[in-house]
Amino acid sequence: MQLAHAETGQLISALSKEAAIKVATSQVADPVKVDKEDYLTEIGSHHEYRERLLPAWAVTFSQPDNCTVYVSAELGAFQAIRHNQWRVLKFCGCCIPWIMKAATTLAMFS
Repeated sequence: MQLAHAETGQLISALSKEAAIKVATSQVADPVKVDKEDYLTEIGSHHEYRERLLPAWAVTFSQPDNCTVYVSAELGAFQAIRHNQWRVLKFCGCCIPWIMKAATTLAMFS
């Protein structure tokens, strides 16, 4: 799949960094400053952006809430957003089954 110019239909190469920042900024309520932007062509299993389209731009803002917006370079579209609240909930979601199992085990011995 490839981007095309809306009026001419001419094919466009992957989304530029500047265009990705515009898309990302439109997804954040009050973006303060772009801290960094990364062009992702591959990701590791620990990465926040998994099972999504690559390549993608990861645009990180210092505010609000240290968020990173992921934009597909091929589609030119918003894909995901990750922020501190999401990270806490994701961490808790991973820990809850372990905590419940430990609590159940402890309850058996009391």
